[in-house]
Amino acid sequence: MKDIVVIGAGAIGMASAFRLAKEGHNVTIVDPVAPGSKASSHNAGWVVPTMSEPVPAPGVLTKAMKWLWKKDSPLYISPSADWRFYTFLLRMLQHTSSKHYAAGTETLIQLSKETFSTFDEFVAEGVEVDLDFATMRTLFKDTSGMDARLDELTHFADNFPGLSYRRMDDAELRTYQPALSKDVQGGIESRGDAHLDPAKFTAALYKACQEAGVEFVASRAWLRDRGSGKARVIVDGSFIDPDHVVVAAGAWTGEVLQQLGQRISLQAGKGYGFDFPVEEGWLTDTLYMTDAKVVATPMGDHVVVAGTMGFSGIDESLDHVRAGGILKGVRSFFPEWPVNEYDLEPWQGMRPMTPDGLPHIGALRKFPNVVVATGHAMQGISLAPRTAQLVSGVIAGETMPDWMGKIHPERFTWLG
Repeated sequence: MKDIVVIGAGAIGMASAFRLAKEGHNVTIVDPVAPGSKASSHNAGWVVPTMSEPVPAPGVLTKAMKWLWKKDSPLYISPSADWRFYTFLLRMLQHTSSKHYAAGTETLIQLSKETFSTFDEFVAEGVEVDLDFATMRTLFKDTSGMDARLDELTHFADNFPGLSYRRMDDAELRTYQPALSKDVQGGIESRGDAHLDPAKFTAALYKACQEAGVEFVASRAWLRDRGSGKARVIVDGSFIDPDHVVVAAGAWTGEVLQQLGQRISLQAGKGYGFDFPVEEGWLTDTLYMTDAKVVATPMGDHVVVAGTMGFSGIDESLDHVRAGGILKGVRSFFPEWPVNEYDLEPWQGMRPMTPDGLPHIGALRKFPNVVVATGHAMQGISLAPRTAQLVSGVIAGETMPDWMGKIHPERFTWLG
């Protein structure tokens, strides 16, 4: 049995803590905020191995330049006084090439292959997970985008046997949803992915962790070098010398590691969303409105509508104009959607982003007892149990697959 401190009580941190505790380790989670809050509970809840694609994609630069000066655009970048922010953006730009994108996709496929089997393991161990394998519909205003997505799905079908998909023609789309904008040119109906309610999932993780004996400490953790390549944790003035430290603090992971003089290439990407009441005939299916970069997920008594990607550092303020761009995007697909009947406050979440779109998972070279688990972008919920499996393997000293070198947290220099 090992003593392990996990810094971060989000989906990744709690999933890792739960797995380690079930393996017999003594686990403590330290986080100043409530377990499962922030981006872990405020997201679209998609569990989507067939979207195993890096965020930096070919063509994204062209779209970014077109959107950059719009106050309600799906993508925005705010100026920063931190030169590392611009190094990060340059690295991300480099990874928009077709070569990098293809390589990144293959790595994410390897990472995602055991997504559902690791969820099944959590269920077998007592985590209350309610995965909804509903049909997903992806809508396009541009048929070239639809053709490209169909090509991707053909490749994904070779790696994810449960995937099925088909093209929807214009007539079928109008039958499915008469209120669709005439600008919508086509759609894809697919099965094989799932979604869940992230707030319920993180609450279930919290409960399961408690039942497994994980201790939760509502405080901030500080890391210090205790010598011999090991890190010490300081909590409320008390020194803890654990066998291992797992840093899974989401977008704040970089700040935590800087306490040890360690840097990883990580930036926060802000997303916005709204929780709408269910109304018959509107957004009752899992939808991805591609051109608007907006998703809709039905979750029982409400529908989550989410989108945007903002690079502005860690800034948890609400920009109502920016959030309103999501509603504008939905209206571009469903012009008669009665959005004005609602007076809802948006929520926001800080996603941990990396320059190549791959997560950071692995032990630090200078401090091998520190394991990093962050950088999952919009896949944190989807990859939480799988990441926990990998974190457990690293701590156990198992021989890890070769592709994990491509997601090592120190694959970029400290300049990034």
